[in-house]
Parts: sequence; structure tokens; C-alpha cells
Amino acid sequence: MKNEPSLQPVLVVDDDADISRTLSLVLRRHGCVVTVARSGHECLRELRAGFRGLILMDVMMPGLNGWATIRAIQEEGLLPGNLICMLTACVEPTADGEGLEAHVFDYLVKPFETEELLHVVKLASSQLAP
Repeated sequence: MKNEPSLQPVLVVDDDADISRTLSLVLRRHGCVVTVARSGHECLRELRAGFRGLILMDVMMPGLNGWATIRAIQEEGLLPGNLICMLTACVEPTADGEGLEAHVFDYLVKPFETEELLHVVKLASSQLAP
């Protein structure tokens, strides 16, 4: 990713420690600054503390799932300066996400390739750049 615009920070929101660790390693290896949140509640804390960038959000998490987290982000006015990419095992929308699709920048369907992940990060960085 050399000679490209600087990459926006990435917030990985996933309750699976192995997935979070793998995504973090890959993204850091490609020059990203990565923050990890293990739940929707931790994601909200990071956003309230000022995180702005790309949010890679797992759909299925205990407590606040990805859709409930997006609803809370929207209700708290934390969307500006952030783009959300959902990490999902299924491309079909669920009732939980009804009406929230407009707040989702992109979807990565598990399992996905490193190239797909990096493409989303680059695209988000170009859209979030000042």
C-alpha cells in the first residue's frame, strides 16, 4: 500500500478473539492503525472516546449484535466521520437490520480473502479522507 493515500484507522468489532487477532495482524501488516472492540458496548465506548474511521462490525455478537450497535451509533449521533462495513456469514438482510442498511458502507461475507478486506479499507480511506 505504499505510494497511496494514508489509511484511515480501523475499529474491528468482533467477539471472536481469533478473528479479531487475525484481522488486526493483517491490517497492521498493511499499515493500518487498528483498535479492537470485543462487543457492541466496547465499540460504542471507542466511538464516544473519539474514534473515527472504518468500523469492521461483526453481525452476530452476544448482547448488542451488529445491527443493534449501528442503531445505537445512529441514535447517539456517532456516525459522522465513520464508515461501517459489516462482517457477515450471510448476504441476506435480517429483520434486525431493517432500515439500517443505509448506514452500511459495505459487506464482507465470511470467509473473505485478504484482497477483499484491503480493497474495502482502501475505498473507505479514500471516502473518509479530508
